[in-house]
Amino acid sequence: HPPRPPHQGEGQERRRQALLRLLQDPREPLRRRRAAHLLEPRRHRPRPRRPRGGAAGVGLRAQDLVPDRRHPPRPDPRRQAQVRDRDQGDRFSLSVSQLQWSTTGLVSWSNLLLIVAQASLKRCILELLTTKGSKTELQLGFRKPAVIMIVGVNGGGKTTSLGKLAYRFKNEGAKVLMAAGDTFRAAARDQLEIWAERTGSEIVIDNDKKAQAPSVLSQAVKRGKREGFDVVLCDTSGRLHTNYGLMEELVSCKKVIAKALPGAPNEILLVLDGTTGLNMLQQAKEFNDVVGITGFILTKLDGTARGGCVVSVVDELGIPVKFVGVGEGVEDLQPFDAEAFVEAIFP
Repeated sequence: HPPRPPHQGEGQERRRQALLRLLQDPREPLRRRRAAHLLEPRRHRPRPRRPRGGAAGVGLRAQDLVPDRRHPPRPDPRRQAQVRDRDQGDRFSLSVSQLQWSTTGLVSWSNLLLIVAQASLKRCILELLTTKGSKTELQLGFRKPAVIMIVGVNGGGKTTSLGKLAYRFKNEGAKVLMAAGDTFRAAARDQLEIWAERTGSEIVIDNDKKAQAPSVLSQAVKRGKREGFDVVLCDTSGRLHTNYGLMEELVSCKKVIAKALPGAPNEILLVLDGTTGLNMLQQAKEFNDVVGITGFILTKLDGTARGGCVVSVVDELGIPVKFVGVGEGVEDLQPFDAEAFVEAIFP
């Protein structure tokens, strides 16, 4: 007769005894660790339950998990997210099937949340720019001439912006006079003369090399008042907001203009470089504390810069952006459009 196979319990007991003997053998350290692992009692691991509501647990059908690139899923009206704008009453629907379709076919709720958050952020920024910075038009008053003073740091585009402003006024039929108040930078007078020639404007220049900016601006305002000019555009030297000596010179320029024509200047525009980062806010604060800024000109937006930091400036100071520079041509100075600006920040 063939030998009777051992009972299942007997085989397990023999295996256990062999492992115990191996565990006591000091010559086999690796086999001892293996034996100790096999002698550990097995723990019961419960089988995970299948989530309710479909295959992925998010209420989708099984065929939604198998993407067909040739036939994208049609939006289901029953699964559209309706988002209501309580402030403005706008209502728009975002199709979950279209927004969350990916190469794997799985639903990504983060995409939907990102789009909703971006739309809400756009609305908040637009509301801020239209409330705190609502007066985007130039306040020139009824007395002639209207005096506009251009200030800013070095290389921001003050003289170029002044020339573009002169072109806009000339197209509106105004008689424009420029004042070459930048007596520090080399070739600043030559640059302003070229802009005066391109725009058909008059210009006041002091040929004395030791001439000071307040003297030039005072002569220009007096001539504008005497000869009946509609607008006097006053250029100034670029200066850092941390140079307090040069900042005090702006106070002198403002005083001589007010002395020559009471109530002037009508506008003091600060030119902000669109490529500047958060330093833009500190610049605006310092210039506003010294001379009292009435508006901003945001330049150099024809490149990769978007000038988003100006939102913080408007929020902090409540001063509007009045113009944006989008190029180097005479027509590339446009009135500030808050809605178009917000769309450019979030393309």
